[in-house]
Amino acid sequence: MLLDLHGAMVPEGLEDGEGDLLRAVRATVGSAVPVVATLDFHANVTAEMVRHTTLLHGYKTYPHVDMDARGREATERLRDVVAKRRRPTVAWRQPPLLPPIAGQLTARGPMRRLYDRAAEMERDPRVVTISIFAGFPLADIRDAGLSVYVATDGDPGLADRLADELTAIAWAHRREFLHTALPVREAVAHALAADGRPVVLADIADNTGGGAAGDTTEILRELLRVGARPATVACVWDADAVQACARAGVGATVTVDVGGKVDPSHGAPVRVTGRVRTLGDGRFVHKGPMLRGLEGRLGPTAVLDVNDLKIILISLRWQTLDPEMLRVVGVDPAAERILVVKSSVHYRAAFEPLAHAIIEVDAPGLSSSNLARFTFKHVRRPIFPLDDV
Repeated sequence: MLLDLHGAMVPEGLEDGEGDLLRAVRATVGSAVPVVATLDFHANVTAEMVRHTTLLHGYKTYPHVDMDARGREATERLRDVVAKRRRPTVAWRQPPLLPPIAGQLTARGPMRRLYDRAAEMERDPRVVTISIFAGFPLADIRDAGLSVYVATDGDPGLADRLADELTAIAWAHRREFLHTALPVREAVAHALAADGRPVVLADIADNTGGGAAGDTTEILRELLRVGARPATVACVWDADAVQACARAGVGATVTVDVGGKVDPSHGAPVRVTGRVRTLGDGRFVHKGPMLRGLEGRLGPTAVLDVNDLKIILISLRWQTLDPEMLRVVGVDPAAERILVVKSSVHYRAAFEPLAHAIIEVDAPGLSSSNLARFTFKHVRRPIFPLDDV
């Protein structure tokens, strides 16, 4: 059995969605059938998930640009187990560590250090696979947070030693996971003072891929206040505003309330008057390192141009992780002075190569990496950084 799962599923009334699923799979196929699962980098791995699988394989990059490689690796390891070339023995560790999302990127920092060491360990032919799951802290379940998974070929002692070493590294560098971003006004001022373009303002707290609404407005409000031009805000989830633009038609001038409709505590709607620049069906093909070649769907879209501040309005939630989401509606990202992208980290894979600078913004939103903004009720305690342990 090969399953392609996420690992941080929390159905209503059940903390461990994947653990429950894997328990049912194991009960169906029996103890003798190998069960291998691929998991997202943000998986909150639980004892049930480990118990009911033969092997787990997690993505090793954030942004996730190795999903294909991990799927192929999992398939090969499963074939090895079926052919009895490998006899996996597993060690799993779960330190009291809850890394904020924006502190989990793998290009640098503690996750880079961990995976560099894991790569050295995997050169040992006795090692089957190693995954370090950064976890999804905003799930607020008991098992949320970082975990270390090591599988060796019939050598439980080696698995334990390697897992303990990686856990010790993560704990020793735990403060490097802490993340800070600039307040909205300061971030916009820095972007305007930059001497190149485009400057990306990363709206990391309004990432729909992390559960946020995709319609917060505080960065947009500040851009309008200071007259920042040319600029593009990508993308605001607001089907009502799209429909208003569609009724008016391309070239028409409309006044519409944009965003702030899901949770006004994260920024009330902004009333703007602008010209409907383009309308479209929101279909595009990903061309960046993530999801390359796959179709994306934003639903009916509209670009509302407010004196060269362009607001891309979409009807289906999707985080801004590919410049094609701008190009498909007629916006050239390289020509803009400021680009607002609603994404926590995934945007970096495709936007870093074209950005003059990237500024992470501490705006409101449900995917904020400022964990002090949230009330945690279910995660195990004490846990860093909620507790100084």
